[in-house]
Amino acid sequence: NYLNGNNIKTVGGNNWRYEVINKMLKNEKYIGNVIKFTTTTNNIFDRDIIVNNKSEHVILENVIPAIVDKDIFNKVQEIMESKTQVVVNGKKIGLKVKTLK
Repeated sequence: NYLNGNNIKTVGGNNWRYEVINKMLKNEKYIGNVIKFTTTTNNIFDRDIIVNNKSEHVILENVIPAIVDKDIFNKVQEIMESKTQVVVNGKKIGLKVKTLK
């Protein structure tokens, strides 16, 4: 609401959406990490993409310049994981916040 309320647009000139900000907050590139092998295919001619389990991901740390402090990034992850979506009749109506220690 802050960004849209202050008429701050995305690079593409659009309003900010929850999904975009959520993806940004989870993106490890901001702390200098690159995650490889998140997806695969059965063969080079197969267009069907298979999402790999997290256990198959390879995290390359500090390979690009970090623009967010790791402690701040980790705190954001903790806060996001502490929130539970509230769904009523298949419709998301908000978040329930758990108390952090």
